[in-house]
Amino acid sequence: MQVLANKYWIAVRTSSNLTAVKNNTSTEVRHTMSCVMSPEGFETLLEPGALRTVFQPIARRRRAVWEVAALECLTRGPGGTPYEEAPRLFAAARTAGREAELDRACVRTALETAATAGLKDGLFINVLPVTLASDPAFPAFFAAMAAQYDIPTERLTVEVTEHDRSALEAGLVDGVRALEAFGVRVALDDFGLGPADYRALRVWRPRWLKLDDLLFREARRRKGAWDLVQSAVADALRWGVDVIAEGLERPGDMWMAAELGIDLLQGNFICAPLSADRAARAHQFLCGEATA
Repeated sequence: MQVLANKYWIAVRTSSNLTAVKNNTSTEVRHTMSCVMSPEGFETLLEPGALRTVFQPIARRRRAVWEVAALECLTRGPGGTPYEEAPRLFAAARTAGREAELDRACVRTALETAATAGLKDGLFINVLPVTLASDPAFPAFFAAMAAQYDIPTERLTVEVTEHDRSALEAGLVDGVRALEAFGVRVALDDFGLGPADYRALRVWRPRWLKLDDLLFREARRRKGAWDLVQSAVADALRWGVDVIAEGLERPGDMWMAAELGIDLLQGNFICAPLSADRAARAHQFLCGEATA
């Protein structure tokens, strides 16, 4: 067994054909490695400069041109490490029991990056349900960060992600209401067809509803799923909730969104995530804009 390490992770070789590629001062280890976050490594993720934010447009089509209606802030971990992509980054936080701390670091990084680029309107920021349910001081922290970077809370939306949302239902309602009291809008992210999702839509009455891309795939396969999606979208629109179709990757997804009456769209088929400076210039863009 061979062990490699840097300040972010410890990697144990599980295959004889280990491939390591030197990338600046860190070592990127390919899929032949099993990586475990060291305790000291997690601390480095919370340090200034460890995280970065990219921005994916939420678009509305005007004739042949896509216009930016909002921007979703997406966190990336340290480059060249196993934690560059968000799923593994947040999995490490979950294992360490420090999800709320990572959420706070992500919020601070997103608002600082956006403000530096002059992006102060229509920003969507992801927050884990466990953070809202377990950290009663988080809404005040979020509002304080917005004030620090001179971004009105009324121009910010917190996307409550799907993970553990149903298990934390009671505490989540209080967290959502506290955010709204500060003027922050709330989006119900990763909406599916489960009873907990529909109950959250009915109880929260969020400003935005984001349809999960998996929902589109299921609706393509089964008419029953399509009927349920139609019903959920109709209810949301009737209650004054704007609907966003996210994760659009193919022309058929666009057709389905149009059939459902959804004109707010997000996905790599429209525009992949952009760096802050490119997002600041992306008032209008065509399908297939280059990535960050």
